[in-house]
Amino acid sequence: MHHTKDTIADLAVFGGPAEFQLPLHVGAPNIGNRDRLFERINGALDRRWLSNDGPYLREFEARLRELLGVPHCIAVSSGETALQLAIRAAELSGEVIVPSFTFIGTPHALLWEGLTPVFCDIDPKTYNIDPAQVEELITPRTSAILGVHVFGRACDIPALQQIADAHGLTLLFDAAHAFGCTYKGAMIGRSGRAETFSFHATKCVNSFEGGAIATRDGELAQRIRLMRSFGFADV
Repeated sequence: MHHTKDTIADLAVFGGPAEFQLPLHVGAPNIGNRDRLFERINGALDRRWLSNDGPYLREFEARLRELLGVPHCIAVSSGETALQLAIRAAELSGEVIVPSFTFIGTPHALLWEGLTPVFCDIDPKTYNIDPAQVEELITPRTSAILGVHVFGRACDIPALQQIADAHGLTLLFDAAHAFGCTYKGAMIGRSGRAETFSFHATKCVNSFEGGAIATRDGELAQRIRLMRSFGFADV
């Protein structure tokens, strides 16, 4: 039975009757085959190799590279860590232009790395960053553009790349919403200097928690791998 909400006080959050018996969530974890999951977990326990570039991580990275069509993919502990490592490895400074409509983790990663997020308006039809607005926000302190593919819909990648090239800026993408999605037939993950993914429990493909950086830049990938492992080159 649905109730008419006439005032704010009628809303459930303010004490009114709830519309649904159970909470509605944006996403629920995809558990998959539990027997296969426990078989894999037991394999890791039997090997007593639980971290530091183990066989499952290498397999995961290889499958990501194959799916995304990129030569380098580095798995990390979260989507936020992926953003931070990509930002630091790209040696950004000053200001970075980001969309005003995104998860708080996107500008947080910039703030953690000592950068200033400059919020850009979005295209009301796509909810993605508006390239025309980006150009107006560029200053001598701007070092990069950080686009976000919202709800699986890709940014206007060519327009952003053209702006970045014209002004000598780094172009990165937060692709946490877009794993497995495409732009004009090409998999998301191949654009800009790097694209980052999240495998948090709320994502369609999850590892309970986790993230990854995809890039075609071998030098950037090597720097990220070293940063992930405290500078050790053999783990």
